[in-house]
Amino acid sequence: MIWWGWIELNYLPSGYEPPALTDELQPRTSYYTMYFNLLGYNSIKVLMPDINIRKLIYTIRHKYLTFNNVVIAAAFLIAASWVWGSLEVMQRNYSLQKEVDIKERQLQLTKLQRDSLELQKKYYQTDEYKELAVRDTLGLVKPGEKLLILPDNSAAAKAADAPKQQVVVAPEAIPNLQQWLNFLFGGNSKSINTPDEN
Repeated sequence: MIWWGWIELNYLPSGYEPPALTDELQPRTSYYTMYFNLLGYNSIKVLMPDINIRKLIYTIRHKYLTFNNVVIAAAFLIAASWVWGSLEVMQRNYSLQKEVDIKERQLQLTKLQRDSLELQKKYYQTDEYKELAVRDTLGLVKPGEKLLILPDNSAAAKAADAPKQQVVVAPEAIPNLQQWLNFLFGGNSKSINTPDEN
């Protein structure tokens, strides 16, 4: 109920009737509305959308744009921007850390290769390597040693020396769900009291 209706009901005598609207009591209208009245348009219909827009604006300003709501919206925006920035920083740090780890692995690998090459270089400079290289490439021997040259092995000898192939039996494929159930409820465990049957 509007405030003047409340006043009428509570403070005015019961038999009181408001005066009829005369020209003096009519609300002031603009020249715009008077022009449309002369053209035959109803001024109430013309002013109605304007009144609805004003009511909407009033409702929005006084119901939704309160100080508390503005503070909450500002806090939410600040928190959202902080979370967004934190996520970007975390993602950037993660990618940079991955790059650092890759570079460290490459550095360790390069150091190992360098150490290996240094050891090879030292080995190539030893008298042992020089002696073995001369024996292999030139076929030289020390005094008192005899060179023994054997013929190539026959096919039967090669077959006898070949490693025997072992037959590997693949375990039975167990579904994933059954594996989890066995893991969680001890389906793969063997009792201590029963002897192993293998």
